[in-house]
Amino acid sequence: MREIQLNMYHALALGAVMYWLGAALTRKLPALRRFCVPAPLVGGLCFALFNTLLYASGLAVITFDETLETVFMILFFTTVGFTVSIPMLVKSGRSVMLLLALSIVIILLQNAVGSGVMALMGKNPLYGLGCGSISMIGGPGTAAAIGPDLDAAGAVCAMAEGDDNKYYVNYSNARPWTLDEPNLYSIRAELLDASGAVTDEKTVRFGFRTAEFRRGGFYLNGERVFLRGLNRHQCYPYMGYAAPEALQREDARILKEELCCTAVRTSHYPQSQHFIDACDELGLLVFTELPGWQHIGDAAWKRRSVENVREMVTQYRNHPSIVLWGVRINESLDDDDFYRETNALAHSLDPSRQTSGVRYLEKSHLLEDVYAYNDFSHDGTAPGAKKRSAVTPDMDKPYLISECNGHMFPTKSFDPWEKRQEHALRHARVQNAAASDGEISGCFGWVMFDYPTHKDFGSGDRVCYHGVMDAFRNPKLAAALYASQGDKTPVLEIGSPMDIGDYPAGNIGDIWAFTNAEEVALYKNDRFVASFRTKGWDGLPHGPVAIDDTIGELLETQEHFPHDKAELLRKCLVSAGKNGLAGMPVADKARMAWAMARYKLTMDDGVALFGKYVGNWGGAATRWRFDARTGGKTVASVTRASGAALHMEVRVSKTALCEGDTWDAAAVRVRILDEHGTPAPYAQLPVRFSLTGAAALIGPDTVTAEGGMTGTYVRTTGESGEAVLRISAAGLPEEEVRFSIQGQNVEQE
Repeated sequence: MREIQLNMYHALALGAVMYWLGAALTRKLPALRRFCVPAPLVGGLCFALFNTLLYASGLAVITFDETLETVFMILFFTTVGFTVSIPMLVKSGRSVMLLLALSIVIILLQNAVGSGVMALMGKNPLYGLGCGSISMIGGPGTAAAIGPDLDAAGAVCAMAEGDDNKYYVNYSNARPWTLDEPNLYSIRAELLDASGAVTDEKTVRFGFRTAEFRRGGFYLNGERVFLRGLNRHQCYPYMGYAAPEALQREDARILKEELCCTAVRTSHYPQSQHFIDACDELGLLVFTELPGWQHIGDAAWKRRSVENVREMVTQYRNHPSIVLWGVRINESLDDDDFYRETNALAHSLDPSRQTSGVRYLEKSHLLEDVYAYNDFSHDGTAPGAKKRSAVTPDMDKPYLISECNGHMFPTKSFDPWEKRQEHALRHARVQNAAASDGEISGCFGWVMFDYPTHKDFGSGDRVCYHGVMDAFRNPKLAAALYASQGDKTPVLEIGSPMDIGDYPAGNIGDIWAFTNAEEVALYKNDRFVASFRTKGWDGLPHGPVAIDDTIGELLETQEHFPHDKAELLRKCLVSAGKNGLAGMPVADKARMAWAMARYKLTMDDGVALFGKYVGNWGGAATRWRFDARTGGKTVASVTRASGAALHMEVRVSKTALCEGDTWDAAAVRVRILDEHGTPAPYAQLPVRFSLTGAAALIGPDTVTAEGGMTGTYVRTTGESGEAVLRISAAGLPEEEVRFSIQGQNVEQE
């Protein structure tokens, strides 16, 4: 169906036509003149009816490409309506309140007409007041019911047998599936025998939504949404890909709630239905694709891949979270005949969704609807993302970054702070560049968590340390960049330990805060230093905050220097702290010489100031406090200070395990922190897991906390009862987790 999009100028022209039409009708129809019906509203009602019938015919639909145009039209028609009608109302003795009431009634009538016609036609799920429509394929003896959830069936609005054994079911008052309100519905089909007895049934859950990639971005229900997400391998320590439902669902929850992603790419294959079910429930958009990586085989291999496309689409097409089909083998070369076939098949099986295919090639043949490109161009100095004009051969089609970072900057949880901070900043730069471009639909970072790999692509241990989390889903610093883009939970992570012994020559260098607060206030030994806000990150909801001054007003409040003197010396000392005395730029060295001469400072004076405000040695231990503030209130706080006492932070995905179709499991995440809550990346201690009761461990009972982080899994064994997990490490307080287990006494393999 053709979509006719109107811009601002088209809207003005349409408004003029609608006003002329409304005026003509009011002149021809005495009843309209008698009740002083505004001409623009009459024209608007005619347009609504015309557009409804046009859509119902399958020919086209008229839309407005931006919300601004819609708002403009409403204001335009209302203004004209008031201008024309108020004199008539006053003249006739009627009140202005009648006009307001009449306007509201006619606007509602416009929507009602549209909804009613769509309901009769079995069309558009999101038109007007929200009457939804679903079609199902069946045969004689098929019955259906629809409801708001899987447990309760609602009333069927209408049902009629169509061509090719298709049935159309209309559902009134349907609410759209959105990121914030992922409303879901269900339909149940029953197969009846000659006597009316049910011989088979199937229930499918779905949602009402529109999803469209356009040149200017991705639109969900007509509203632009930037796909800020991560790639996911379906992989778990000790068990590979064969994880039960609870763990699959937990990954979706982490992506949505902890990492605040709007989307995920299931690289490079369709993943567990349980994971996709959770995406449906949480409001997480999904880009899924057929299995494969780089290699294209012979004719038989290609036939199998075509069947993989068929299986992918038919198995997953009812999930509202899925918005894009990947019909190319990931990072493969062009093969036009092969990919014409996969693309055509996906469209024939699901005309409602667009197609794409991930490539590392620029100017690759574009047979699909969306050009997806793995952009690994950012090296720390180059721009965060390439311009689409340098990548795609078709500037009229949508563009999507399917991977970034990853192997360009693998980062371990036990790497130095500088590298871990740079890892987070690289994700920030690429996401910011993609979002601020205006023509990129989204950007998927590589990758959600570390994962095992083949012999040629690890760090000597066959592990890819590309994740923003470790393999057990413990967060690295880069995870804070994604977490800080959400607004529901205050986030504050500091990219430096503030320990001079962790940096060459004791020069701490750049300090970055990752937060969703309005500002970050810095305190040194409980004395206020300065406040900082994000700047230069226009594409991110909440950009990182540079903490570029650890002296602030201290020279005035502690040394009682005049403002001019304090400001000059502050600049010199800040440069010395960032670059070291030897590495200071020439201009800063000249400024320091001038300051010492002007204020008659000796070398001993300079060394004393440097030691007190930069080196932070020779006196009491320095305690740094970072307060995240929003609306003048502190919403989160981080302390960096010398610590001696360590403890374990244990996070468990759930403590009630219940066997269903298969065994159940809980994820246990462990981090070692100091008394201030700072991760202890060099506390690579042996951690022991001891489990008693009606459950079992997956994995060894003793592991090393790499980067101060590790984990394990607890699984059911068919028995019911309780289980107790004790976690211990030398010199640390023991932690205990209790589980309640409901088993089925199933036979274990």
